[in-house]
Amino acid sequence: MRDGNARHDVADTAVDPNDPATLFVPSFAIDEPRYYSNNYINSSVNPWDTGPLATKAKLEKYGFDLLGGVLDKLGLDFRTGGYGPNYMCDSEPLTPLTNDYRLLKRKVNDFEAKGNTNVTEGVAWGARVLSQQEPFAGGDPENGLIKIMVVLTDGANTFGVMGNRLRSRYSSYGYMIDGRLDGEVNASGSKSTRLMNNKTLEACNFAKESGVDIYTIRLEVRDTGTGSMMRSCASRPDQYFDTPSSRQLKDVFEKIGEQIVRLRLST
Repeated sequence: MRDGNARHDVADTAVDPNDPATLFVPSFAIDEPRYYSNNYINSSVNPWDTGPLATKAKLEKYGFDLLGGVLDKLGLDFRTGGYGPNYMCDSEPLTPLTNDYRLLKRKVNDFEAKGNTNVTEGVAWGARVLSQQEPFAGGDPENGLIKIMVVLTDGANTFGVMGNRLRSRYSSYGYMIDGRLDGEVNASGSKSTRLMNNKTLEACNFAKESGVDIYTIRLEVRDTGTGSMMRSCASRPDQYFDTPSSRQLKDVFEKIGEQIVRLRLST
């Protein structure tokens, strides 16, 4: 997730090497302190110490010195279960726009539900895939093509709030203590969900302003806040589908397909 200033986090703003806020920075889960869930390096460095000696020690424990060199030895202590710098960062990679149906079907079958729900990121990256801008740049409208996004969630937006000093699990926002969600460093679970819902609507509005027609599906979620958010995210009220059971999902997609065909014939 990019910096939230000027809506970079929910938009497809062109990357400017002179403006770090526009860059797409790889996720990197820090080595958490001892007794935390993602403690994977043998180190006694205090992650909250910002002094020069502590900063030097932090770099060294990841294998780098202050001059940009690489050290020879790391005190790594990787454990089983996905711990390490890739913790909570192993989602399936995005698939660019394609007509290869077999590839798309295989990609869908590869999906594995894990981690917390972040609808904002789904919408923001969906809009970027449909955009003419990098990093995908495959959405150049030719021959009257219509840009359509289907947003489906089976859960409420969740930050992963915890009671430790980091205040949360690692996420695309970093940690709660980083203050990248509207500057909040100690929001409760319910408040962080409300803030994430607002962010999701920002992403939806940007996509709609960019010419994307959005259909939304709330699947097996009773939370009223999520329902309100998904209804507002849709381009029109009849493009929001509240789906209490997965058994109804096939019918919902058929209805969406019918609406898309009617839209295509009318334009």
